[in-house]
Amino acid sequence: MSSVFHPLNVLKKGTYNWRVKVRVVRLWRGATKQGEQFKSFNVLLLDDKGNRIHGFVPGNIAEEFLKNLGLGMVHIISNFQVKNYKTDEKYKCINYDRQVIFTHHTNIEQLTEDDPCIDTNAFDFYDLADLKDLANLNIFLIDVIGFVIIDEPEIIKFTNKLGMAQQLFKFQITDGRTTLKVTFWDALAELLQNSLTEELEVPLIMIIASARVNLWQDEIDISNVLATMFYINYNHHSVGEMRQMLSQPMFADINFRSHNSNVIQLYCASDILKFGKEHVETEVMCQLKIQYVEPNEKWYIYVCTSCYREIDNENGTFKCIICDRNVPYPDKKFQIFTVCSDQSAGIEVLLTDRQIRKIFSLNVFQVETLVC
Repeated sequence: MSSVFHPLNVLKKGTYNWRVKVRVVRLWRGATKQGEQFKSFNVLLLDDKGNRIHGFVPGNIAEEFLKNLGLGMVHIISNFQVKNYKTDEKYKCINYDRQVIFTHHTNIEQLTEDDPCIDTNAFDFYDLADLKDLANLNIFLIDVIGFVIIDEPEIIKFTNKLGMAQQLFKFQITDGRTTLKVTFWDALAELLQNSLTEELEVPLIMIIASARVNLWQDEIDISNVLATMFYINYNHHSVGEMRQMLSQPMFADINFRSHNSNVIQLYCASDILKFGKEHVETEVMCQLKIQYVEPNEKWYIYVCTSCYREIDNENGTFKCIICDRNVPYPDKKFQIFTVCSDQSAGIEVLLTDRQIRKIFSLNVFQVETLVC
């Protein structure tokens, strides 16, 4: 058998007798809008020259080929098709115009020994400051890297406008010069939350591979599609180089809050009442007793199912000013005004949706059902 392998960047359509030696660096399945996974699946392949290409395995051969393709493993793959993407094809996982199509004639040999000449992974990073030009083009997905800023390390669960349950995790990434919002949805949001339970070096450095770039009201937001994957404190030279940048002045005023940050200080109510505007983002802990709930205040608010901002009920019609649309079935979130106290003083406390749902394990709609 020939020991000659073709580099991924020379593959072209019209020929089938290709033979490549590659590592499978990512594997994912597509899904319907209802979340049902397809039988077919996708792989991202990497060769010893740093070339990457997207591979697609059709559903009728997916089960057989899935057994032979090991994530992170090196394979010899031969006899496959090469296809050019259509000009209007969206969300290509990398910025490349071709993909590999596996067929019944494709042969796969998984090697028992690793090949040190093929990197464990490879990325094509874009500067965070340059993403505005790529936003909403949706032609290809990009790789980014940055320090993670997490204000509230918890998943937000809600029901979307189609009545489907969804969840999201919001945070930010920064390179010291540019800070951007990131929203992970559904399965990736849950995977991130689970990852944050581990003991990790802080500040966290995250690589987001095959990310989608959105632009809303002149503000960039990075989000995920099915091809997206994240890597926290990954063993890659870019992570080491970024961590060395922490000593530079651009990072001096950045507050990297995270799941394993310093212990939160316990305050009494009288201390908190003395806080000034410089403490507006200070996270504190205070042990209080609820004295009473404000009877004249609403105990929930209406929320847009697209942007999750509060909206008003105007004569039975709900309109979101941010999204500029009517919201026929808005979500509802707890918002309870209370007066609490400890031995030092009394203080007004607003309990929001997450705190109330933790206490009662019920959402607003479930409480309304019980009351009715």
